[in-house]
Amino acid sequence: MQWASELEISQLLHEIILSYRLLFGQNKESRKIFKGMVNVADDMILRELCSTKENHFPELFKERDFYRLKRDFPILRSRLATLSHQMSNTKPRSWQDLWKDKRDSAHWLTFWAVIVIGGAGILLAAIQVLLQAVQLAHP
Repeated sequence: MQWASELEISQLLHEIILSYRLLFGQNKESRKIFKGMVNVADDMILRELCSTKENHFPELFKERDFYRLKRDFPILRSRLATLSHQMSNTKPRSWQDLWKDKRDSAHWLTFWAVIVIGGAGILLAAIQVLLQAVQLAHP
């Protein structure tokens, strides 16, 4: 049986902390989700990393706008790639999910434009039919 070296264990722990920051700490919605999951007894470092916008631990890692899996997550890259693939292929299932899903802004705007314009067209057509019925009923 081969044991991991101290460097490999340190790398794994570093990647785990960075992945928490990546998943929960870099935008407002994910920080809100994290705050709903955490309780008082949870780890103080994770609370600092995941519930504030600022990075209070710059000595642990450098926060980036774009991460490269091979460079930044050599151990966890396959799991993060799987998670990313799953998230990008998940489709919204309800009206509320459609409203909140803003991954593809062009798709989101197109969908809601069709709903609004189509709904307005149906409403105007129904009003026109009612007005014609009223006009025919009272010659």
